[in-house]
Amino acid sequence: MNEDLERIIDLNENVKIISWGALRIERLAINATLLAKRVGQQAAGFSVITDELREFSLGMTRCMESLRETTFQHILLTSQSLRQGRQASLLREVLRQGLATGMHQQGQTIQLQLQGLETRLQDMVERAEELLRFADVICRGAKIEAAYGGDWRAQLTEVADQFAELIGEIAPTLDKTMRVVRTQHQGGHQIDVADFQAGVPS
Repeated sequence: MNEDLERIIDLNENVKIISWGALRIERLAINATLLAKRVGQQAAGFSVITDELREFSLGMTRCMESLRETTFQHILLTSQSLRQGRQASLLREVLRQGLATGMHQQGQTIQLQLQGLETRLQDMVERAEELLRFADVICRGAKIEAAYGGDWRAQLTEVADQFAELIGEIAPTLDKTMRVVRTQHQGGHQIDVADFQAGVPS
């Protein structure tokens, strides 16, 4: 398989893992809100924090959905680029100049579209990193608020620890995702363009 396709498929797998982690945080936040209501006024601050963590999980889910859509478009364009490159390579000896030039121009258009998708991927992963840093700060606040839970302190602290654990599980996958996104295109697309150029008779 083409290395760039492998890279995007790997990215998509990371997106699935992070999306699942965000869903687990959302479920925990809903349960934590119910617990805070049972505790009452002593857990008022904790309740606010769990609402913020639920908002984080929804924001992360939206971010991952956008990433998933972009990786799907990336796979389609990369496949199209590879297919055109193979066609140009097979036909370069017999292509008329007009057709060869047209294919070359199509290849350049695809490359520009792929560059745009790469920029979108990086922007969205950077947004996800911002969300995760925000969630980490909120988690610390949850632990502080749990300390004011009176008789419910142990239960609230346990929930705060669970939030921290779930967010800690997302962090390495998101780091890996950013490394994948920052990886430069492999040589496949450059070869495609060379094939188009080779297909143009001198």
